[in-house]
Formats: sequence, C-alpha cells, structure tokens
Amino acid sequence: FTTANIDPTTITHVLCNGAATGSLQVLSPDTNAGYNYSWENMNDPGISISTTTQAINLIAGTYVLYAHYSDWNNLGQNYEGCTTTDTVSITELSAIQSTGVITNVDCYGNATGSINSITTIGGMPPYTSQWNPGGQNSNLTAGTYTLTITDFNSCQEVDTFEVTQPQALSASISQNGYVLTANTPNGGTAPFSYSWREQSSSNISLQ
Repeated sequence: FTTANIDPTTITHVLCNGAATGSLQVLSPDTNAGYNYSWENMNDPGISISTTTQAINLIAGTYVLYAHYSDWNNLGQNYEGCTTTDTVSITELSAIQSTGVITNVDCYGNATGSINSITTIGGMPPYTSQWNPGGQNSNLTAGTYTLTITDFNSCQEVDTFEVTQPQALSASISQNGYVLTANTPNGGTAPFSYSWREQSSSNISLQ
C-alpha cells in the first residue's frame, strides 16, 4: 500500500498566462518494486499525462496524482483498493492587457498623432514597454503601431493601435459669368471655412 502525496514545496505555477510551464512532483516516492504513479488533468479524466514521479509542461488546472500497487501475483495489474490519490491546482496569472487613447492625425500628411494614457493590467508588474516602429508614441504619422509590454516574469503581450488621418483636402470652384461658387471640398475634416484671394495678390483676402 502506498500513499499519494504531491510535494507542496516543488509546485511550479504558470507564470505567463496560457503557457505550459507548470510542474508537480511526488513527495517521498516509494521506489520499491510494484509501486507506481500516474497523473491526470481533471478536465481530461482517464487520460494519463505522466507515469513518472513528476509531471511537467502543465497548463493551469487541477491535477490528480494516483499512487498504485501491483505485483506478479496480480499479473502486473494494479490491485483494487490499493490506489490512493492527491489533488492540487496549478494557477496562472491573468493575461496582460493594455488600452490607450488614440489622437488621430489632424491634417493629411502631418505627424500630429499620438497614443497616450496607456493602462496595463494582468501579468506581474512592473512593466516595460517598447513602441514600434519609431520607438515613440507621439508625433506620429498615420499608420499601424505596436506596443510590446514585458512584465516582471518576462511574459509579453503585443497590442496594435491604428492612427488614422483624413483624406487630402482639395477644393474646386464653379463659375457662372462673374459669379464664383466654392464647391463642397473633398477630404479634410468638416466643418469647413472659406477665404477668397486674388491669385496675383494672394496675401489679400477678398472675403
């Protein structure tokens, strides 16, 4: 008869959310002939994930250690009533997540965009961050930017932000005799204002 005991001092929990880095070990395993061990994830009952005194590469979850006894009198099969169990849970930290406030480019072709007020949760603080491309989050042109966040355990999360810009502003004029009328502009950002100038005296506003 053997007792199933998981060693509480060697439990390795998952440091990065979703990773398979947990591990468990048997406490004082019995190495005499006939004694053996197996491990199962409670979410997959009946499926052995290890038949040694250690279970490795584990995701977060609840695991069961089975301690068995068998001998040649029972043809190597485990004896009924000679199996004991122990159960333990492997935990993981929550996933790293970040949010930010995007300021889009004001005029086509400018570099006035920014991504500010970054808030990060999950993982294990403190965090370091790296913006790509350019390594900065201000004076941005329109485009896609990624923020790579690394926590204390070297777990990483990559978030994507999209900075947009209005279409290029273009204006046109309709003429009816001596009357000029400004058509609705294309591009830019409404509302629009208008200023008329004579081409030969562009520094003088007519209206």
